[in-house]
Amino acid sequence: TVEYRPNQNYMLYGRISTGHKPGIFNDSWADDGFGIQRILPESTVENFEVGVKGNFFDGKLRVASSVYKMNWDGMQMSLFTPPVAGFEAISPEVIEHFVSIPNNELWGFETEYTYFLTDTLRLFGFYAYSDSAIGDISSVEIGAPSPQFEFGLLGNGEEGFFQVPTEQTGNSLPSQPSHKFSLSVSKEYEVSALGFLDFIASYSYVGSQYQNIWNIDLFELPSYDRLDFSATWTSFEGSVSLTVFANNVFDEIGVIEFMPVSGYGNQRNLGTLTNHREIGVR
Repeated sequence: TVEYRPNQNYMLYGRISTGHKPGIFNDSWADDGFGIQRILPESTVENFEVGVKGNFFDGKLRVASSVYKMNWDGMQMSLFTPPVAGFEAISPEVIEHFVSIPNNELWGFETEYTYFLTDTLRLFGFYAYSDSAIGDISSVEIGAPSPQFEFGLLGNGEEGFFQVPTEQTGNSLPSQPSHKFSLSVSKEYEVSALGFLDFIASYSYVGSQYQNIWNIDLFELPSYDRLDFSATWTSFEGSVSLTVFANNVFDEIGVIEFMPVSGYGNQRNLGTLTNHREIGVR
């Protein structure tokens, strides 16, 4: 990391960082002589980031912003893929196994901010934009709207119809909404000898996203948002506080994650939802 401070109010920085995930064991196909790797190599990532952090407009605005680019090599994923080159004659037409996807890319922009309109009224929140591209990979699309089938060797050693794998290179990575943001407003009051009152209203938004590398509309999770309110009284000495809150005021339900789990055949789906409206006192 390199940091440069033009003055005491803000700094510029640049960072290069790396990480890795260990290799993993493959499934039983690796024992059948089809060229499947018994152990996948480690997964590595390189991250390049530049940004700014500081106070502006005489301290009224606090900002932490950055842009980044990640190179992710060897992303490990279980897929139905075509035979390994050189093993087409003896291998099933599609094989489910763990693959190591090379040359995946991610990039984006993030910012957090606080702006003091007055000494007791402020705006704060964040915004994040992200995009990505899968590396070179071809696989069967589970749930494809217009699948193509051909006749060939199946995994049980018999012949039959199989779904033809399609190119996925360049698709978005799973669980990556393009836009996420939050905007909150906070207003503080001093109530004579009773203490302080702090009112907060928050709006947040999560954009649509895919839950697998196929980017099929069937599995696209729609965007969702929510609105929260709270009011907190705190005594002057800070020893007592009381909060009344209402989370997810309009009772909007979003899907956080969604996964078809049984793969090639009868399909069950697992998912996680956001919480319903909640009103309470602390």
